[in-house]
Amino acid sequence: MTPFYSPNTNSVVERANGIIASTFKKVINKHPEKLALILPNALLAINTRKQNSSQKFPFYLPHGYKPRLPHELHIRSVINGMSREDQRDLLSLDNAEAPNTMYKMHLTNRRSFDLLRRTHLFKSEDLELCKSLKQGYHKLSAILKEPFVNVRTVAVLYATRSSL
Repeated sequence: MTPFYSPNTNSVVERANGIIASTFKKVINKHPEKLALILPNALLAINTRKQNSSQKFPFYLPHGYKPRLPHELHIRSVINGMSREDQRDLLSLDNAEAPNTMYKMHLTNRRSFDLLRRTHLFKSEDLELCKSLKQGYHKLSAILKEPFVNVRTVAVLYATRSSL
């Protein structure tokens, strides 16, 4: 179920699959005899909902038009009035635009995530307040706050010694 335009959307697809599965379980447990009626409606609901990342319908990108119900096939739409070449050009533009929209959404989400991250720039001999367990105690015992002195930086971690 991974969209063809971006193979890196596995988390979005997995979340969608989980939502679909949980919804089906709820409905099928209540009305198991209505499975044949539920599946087409669920598929239509999935295909007609815009994705937040690409701002396009999943059905539109491969096919070039939104999914339609049988009674809507008789209604003339804008797509039916366009020539095939214009439809193809419009579809290729939208397919090219979808990854850019997803990348912009990624940058927006990353910016808000980066605001929450704190960088720790400790130097040697800096005094800091850390939470630690006393040696020999069980892991569920109380955590003590005590001052530590940075001895040296090891990658992102800091080797410390107690100042008490």
